[in-house]
Amino acid sequence: MTGSRRVTYPLRPDSVDIKGFVAVLADAAGLSASQCYWLHLAVDEIVTNIGMHGYNGGPGVAELRGRVRRGAVCIRILDDAPPFDPRSYDRYERLAQSPAEREPGGFGLLLAQARLDSFDYRYERGRNCNVLIMRRR
Repeated sequence: MTGSRRVTYPLRPDSVDIKGFVAVLADAAGLSASQCYWLHLAVDEIVTNIGMHGYNGGPGVAELRGRVRRGAVCIRILDDAPPFDPRSYDRYERLAQSPAEREPGGFGLLLAQARLDSFDYRYERGRNCNVLIMRRR
C-alpha cells in the first residue's frame, strides 16, 4: 500500500496529535506495535526539541509529512527555526559523565535515533528537514 499524509501543527502541547499521525502511517505500512511506539517516540522527541530549542518555547510551526511505500514509513519534519542538525549533538559526551554530575535530560535524541532504520537531516530552502524512516520487519 502506498499513501501519504501531511499536517502542519502550531507547536502547542494541546494541538499536536503526533501519536495519531504516526499510528495511521504505521498501520498502513504494517509496522508492529513496538515499531509504532519507537517511531512515535522519535517523531515526538524531534517535534518537542523544535519547540523547546528551535523556537525557544515561543510560537512556531512544525510540518509533518508522512509517506508509506513498500512496507516502510518515511516521515519528514520541517520547521523554520534556526538551522540545527540533530546528528551533530554529542550525546556520548553526556553518556561519559556520571549520573550525579550531569543535569537531567539530554538523551531524547539518542532514544529517537536508536530504533529508526534511517535518520537524516538537511537544511533546504531556509528550513530544517528531519527525515525518519522505519521499515516493516
